[in-house]
Amino acid sequence: MMKRPPFQTSPLSVLFSAVAVLALLSACSVTNSHYDPSKQHHTPSGFKNRYSDEMGGVSNFLRWQWDRLGKTIAAPKADLSPIAPNLNSIAAPAKAQVTWVGHSTALVQMGGFTILTDPIFSDRASPVQFAGPKRFQAPGLSIAQLPKIDVVIISHNHYDHLDIDSVRELAALANAPTFYVPLGVDLWF
Repeated sequence: MMKRPPFQTSPLSVLFSAVAVLALLSACSVTNSHYDPSKQHHTPSGFKNRYSDEMGGVSNFLRWQWDRLGKTIAAPKADLSPIAPNLNSIAAPAKAQVTWVGHSTALVQMGGFTILTDPIFSDRASPVQFAGPKRFQAPGLSIAQLPKIDVVIISHNHYDHLDIDSVRELAALANAPTFYVPLGVDLWF
């Protein structure tokens, strides 16, 4: 009978998990400045998923974090190499088009109007770039390759949809886009 190797985990993954748990616990102590008792998904301390029976709550989150310690996620076996974009078509689209940049980021162009969704151009979906989930590959376009962006739409404030470095870089452009964000995310901006 073979012995299982001893349980091992890196100090970095323990630190990251501890920070995640602290962030989760501190998020529970906030007051919802947008609280509206007439809305079913509003609570005095935040918002709730209308399908809460599908969510496991804090105990399931902690169990998931504990179970994944010491495990590595294998890289995808399929070739996910990006296809070089047609920069001429992006610079002057002949018709309405959508260019998938990567993960949650898409470039939507129609009628001379350009929208960018959930921009994340960083290497990691994390509050810091030295830790956290790393991209399997670079985005299909860089911020420098983007045409003039009129509007940026942020769907929600998870790190893989709202990246501080990407937002700062887009906001610093000569023709900075207008950002549209969900309720409460405006305070982050």
